[in-house]
Amino acid sequence: MLFSATTPTHIRPAEKNDHLALSNLFHFEAYNFRHLDWKRPIDWLGTQPFLVAEQKGRLVAALVCPPDSPGVAWVRAFVAAGQIPVEQVWQALWQEAYRELEAKKITKIAAICMEPWMQKLLMSSGFRRTDAVVVLAWDPASPLAPPRFPARPRVMVPEDFPNVYAVDQACFVPLWQNSQPILELAFAQAIFATVVEDETGLIGYQISTPSPRGGHLARLGVHPRAQGRGIGYALVYDLLVRLAAHPPVLGSLQVTVNTQAENAASLAVYKKANFQFTGHQYPVYEYF
Repeated sequence: MLFSATTPTHIRPAEKNDHLALSNLFHFEAYNFRHLDWKRPIDWLGTQPFLVAEQKGRLVAALVCPPDSPGVAWVRAFVAAGQIPVEQVWQALWQEAYRELEAKKITKIAAICMEPWMQKLLMSSGFRRTDAVVVLAWDPASPLAPPRFPARPRVMVPEDFPNVYAVDQACFVPLWQNSQPILELAFAQAIFATVVEDETGLIGYQISTPSPRGGHLARLGVHPRAQGRGIGYALVYDLLVRLAAHPPVLGSLQVTVNTQAENAASLAVYKKANFQFTGHQYPVYEYF
């Protein structure tokens, strides 16, 4: 069936019985934007704004942007059938989503987006590029200096979650904070997750996920009161030692990490640990 701009479009919240139709949309349609996320778009079903566009009883588009942390929402997914005017259906969904986010008193709305077609939609709706997430890869050929922080990180356990969340809230600005449920989901997907403690308690953590030839350092945080003591580097060093002890069956070990292009403190830690820029980056857009 072909859809046109003249076909009436109904915008409504997604419902649980939309699961199959949404899964098909996210799987098959060409206009398919997804946030860098630990959750699949369909896993946000039951939260709002998760809006769908319906024509003649058939779902033709969806926009997923529910807040996870207080005051902040990321555009987590947008999908549209290739036969409909994508600009028109985006505007219809975005206008309704923005009304809902305004009512929830969301003050920061952002998207991480590489796709030119999606960047165009964002900019047409008041988003502006403000930063970029850059990708770095570890150079295993260069020797690693031993960490100066004396205590070796230990394995993270579920009982650490409240303290890990507290560190995350303390060391990241609101836009880049994660909720405790999201951190727990990251932990569930991790190949290695470790923490550092001192006499005051838990002061740093890292969560790394597996990749086909090694791992990806997905999250690294050190409490502000403990920064400058080499704790971030100690966590990265320990992770690299653990990954090197489990090399891939085929090929050389690859370890990657993402961070904001403007995050000088993180970049300094990764540079010390012999991570190098790959040239890949993900533009960050914020709504104004």
